Amino acid sequence: MTASRVSPQEAGLLWAGEPHTVYAGMDEPSLLASHRLDLYVGIGVLLAGTLTGWATWLVVRRTLRPVAAMRARIAEITVSDLSLRVPAPPGHDAIAGLATTANETLSRLEEAVGQQRRFASSSPTSCARR
Repeated sequence: MTASRVSPQEAGLLWAGEPHTVYAGMDEPSLLASHRLDLYVGIGVLLAGTLTGWATWLVVRRTLRPVAAMRARIAEITVSDLSLRVPAPPGHDAIAGLATTANETLSRLEEAVGQQRRFASSSPTSCARR
């Protein structure tokens, strides 16, 4: 409902200068008169939040899949076999960089263990000769 005061010029023409207030209104829409709008908005927010959470879960799961593959491969690596390498995903992102770094570290570790084994296998014979 709105109220509008009539200007003095209009009041002078219509009501001999006596001030009047005009009230105008209309029926409130049924959607606003009840709590249905609140219910619809609540359901919409709940559905949007659920959909957003589900989509985020899918994207994060897909993004972290290479990390799970790297973790599984690293769990398979033992001292007796250091030749395994982690799968490197395509691209130049942080996960691909992590795989590259892990593979380089495994190569250095494999080389160091090889040197240590060669040294250990040659040491007893060289020490025994002296």
